[in-house]
Amino acid sequence: MSIRKLVERVTSGTTSALSEADTALSRIAEANPSLNAFVYVDADGVREAARDVDRRVGNGERLALAGVPMVLSN
Repeated sequence: MSIRKLVERVTSGTTSALSEADTALSRIAEANPSLNAFVYVDADGVREAARDVDRRVGNGERLALAGVPMVLSN
């Protein structure tokens, strides 16, 4: 799914940032043992941030990347 489509789905309420976060976390948990791509995943922080996105979208705030999973790398 494209970033644009995902943002549209989250902002329209078709899906939630929390649901998309859980999907991304599940994929990481499934693939990371063989890929070793992630040293640390803050699942609780991810879910907290997703709930905040859902709350803000629910209050009518427009967020450019609402619900888009992102990874920070060093």
